[in-house]
Amino acid sequence: MSVLKSVVTRTLLSALLLAPGAALAASITFTFETTIQGAINGSPFATDMTIVSLGDTDNRIGAGFGDVNYIPSDVAYVELAGIGRYDFLFPTSTYLDQTPPTYWPFLESHAGFTVGNSIFSGDILRTGKDAQFDTWQMDSPFGPFTGWGNVQATAFYGPLPTSGGDLSFDSVGGRFVTFTAQLGDHTNQVPLPGTLYLVALAGAALVLRRSG
Repeated sequence: MSVLKSVVTRTLLSALLLAPGAALAASITFTFETTIQGAINGSPFATDMTIVSLGDTDNRIGAGFGDVNYIPSDVAYVELAGIGRYDFLFPTSTYLDQTPPTYWPFLESHAGFTVGNSIFSGDILRTGKDAQFDTWQMDSPFGPFTGWGNVQATAFYGPLPTSGGDLSFDSVGGRFVTFTAQLGDHTNQVPLPGTLYLVALAGAALVLRRSG
């Protein structure tokens, strides 16, 4: 075995043994799409809005009431069509509410995006209600699903701090919301550490093939 092949082989083995647990993390990307009127940093807008939240299926937690579960956001941002993309500067989560209507008669199974880990601290928007949510466990792809959802008034808890300034909504209430869940990181962020390991391994394997 050549010196180069020996070094690369040892590197491959070390990378496999030392790769962090994040390399196996079950990342999931939630996307909410709707139209909205509001203001960003004091500038009014009326446009399409996309909210994206990246989490980990291993981090799903119960809310402690009803049948509500959350996945905290590792990354969360809002895209305003024709205006820009801005990171949320406060904790957020994507939640799944499967509480039976007998418990909350006005609600059925739906998903939503909220401040922190409680809909009582600021439910920013939610999807339409549908039986598809009854058996989903937030650990697999979902949608796209479009239904009659809801955007909550920021007057309930104040403007939302973002990297582009405070975000507020003028037009609230019922509207169509499209919800999608995709396994993996679909946020176009800097690759996660586990991804970098995979890239390094692929490069080392290529060296081995060429040196063979």
